[in-house]
Amino acid sequence: METIKQYKPYIIFSSFIIGGLLIFALISQGFYPIATVNGTIITAHDFWQKYQTDSAYYQNYAKSLEAAQVAEEVDPPTADDFKISALTQLVENIIISEGAEKELGNDLEALVENKLSKVPQDDKFKNGVQAAYGANFSDFLDNFMVPLAKQEILEGRLFLKGEDFDEWFLKAKSEAKVKIFSGEYIWDGQQVQISN
Repeated sequence: METIKQYKPYIIFSSFIIGGLLIFALISQGFYPIATVNGTIITAHDFWQKYQTDSAYYQNYAKSLEAAQVAEEVDPPTADDFKISALTQLVENIIISEGAEKELGNDLEALVENKLSKVPQDDKFKNGVQAAYGANFSDFLDNFMVPLAKQEILEGRLFLKGEDFDEWFLKAKSEAKVKIFSGEYIWDGQQVQISN
């Protein structure tokens, strides 16, 4: 017992150091909140992954166009445009996911898995995803295909109930409690905007 008391300050100090290193590692990897949607957290990691994917897709798309088509584009998207788009999509994905969970409950996961089972799994498709989106196949499924599947499932469920998805979505976005932890951006009830 005396031995434990003797080393207690060292144990406490070591715990603080290890805890601090762990917090530093999590923050440096982007695992801190930048926004919440109805209490669901959007991390910096999710945001930057979406931003990089959208940016890479646009750059690859622009490269694939002929020079004449690119010259016609008056104002190419800026970094802020991509940030706004990425954050808006993340907010919308959460709203849609919550709506789908409310409508379908426990059946949602099975329906999403069923939709994802139809996505090609061959190497040619996976390489195409890597080239077009700059993301690995698993991230592509999680960040693009799963939200798309949930949206399609929710649209179908609302259609069967005689409701219009677009009307539901406008209402759900305006009622969502969105908090963005940055003075740069605000949620206007429909999308992310640059704050003035």
